[in-house]
Amino acid sequence: MNNKWLLILLAFAFLLSAAACGSSKAAPQSEENANPVATFTPLPTNTQVPTETPTPTITLTPQPTLTPTPTLPIPSTETPPQEAVLTALRYQCAHSFRVDSNISAQNEKANFTWEYVPPDRYHQKFPYLETIDIGPDRYVVVEEGVWNYMPPEEGSTDPANNTPCSEERFQTITNVTLLNSETLDEKPTMVYSFESLGISEDPKSIVQTKIWISLETGLVLRSESKIVDQGTTLTTLHIYTYDPNIKIEAPVEKPK
Repeated sequence: MNNKWLLILLAFAFLLSAAACGSSKAAPQSEENANPVATFTPLPTNTQVPTETPTPTITLTPQPTLTPTPTLPIPSTETPPQEAVLTALRYQCAHSFRVDSNISAQNEKANFTWEYVPPDRYHQKFPYLETIDIGPDRYVVVEEGVWNYMPPEEGSTDPANNTPCSEERFQTITNVTLLNSETLDEKPTMVYSFESLGISEDPKSIVQTKIWISLETGLVLRSESKIVDQGTTLTTLHIYTYDPNIKIEAPVEKPK
């Protein structure tokens, strides 16, 4: 073998030995393996972190104020008769009402109506006369459909004459008696009688009255009266209807 091939074989053997040495040498440790660092696994992106549920606010609802039911002036057998009648009449005069009346004198009869609105308004309709009283002022129909203002000095100034709800009239009530209980138009009532002064010019005229007071409302439902006035006996029957919608206004303008 010539020198040329010997050199080639030596060179090839050197390369193989070098390769073998390189493969048997331990691989150097990486910096990451040499100095391990703690790692954290991130939460999945679709995982929601639970939030704290706020404590609900409790709102206290105030209880409605109860309106006390008014005590009705219902009479009983234990109520003194004078107190029962005066209470009923005063209670009646705190309401608007209409009265259908029938009056008899000897052989004559007549029907009329009148209305009342507290505290001092009256509308009276007689067969041949119609009047409206508002406080001290009076309006009169002088002819059909024509009203005329009548100043106080020309009308009656007797407070018991034009104001059936006046205290002056109530103070004349005497001799009150409880008669009995009775059903009137299917309504339970207590029946009383009393005497009072008349409304005529005769100061000695005495009115004898009988009234029916409702045991449901305390209101007067009916009254019957008899009076002897200047030798003539007059009897009247009143039926009361209570209506808060009754209106009484001046029919014409009051002169200035």
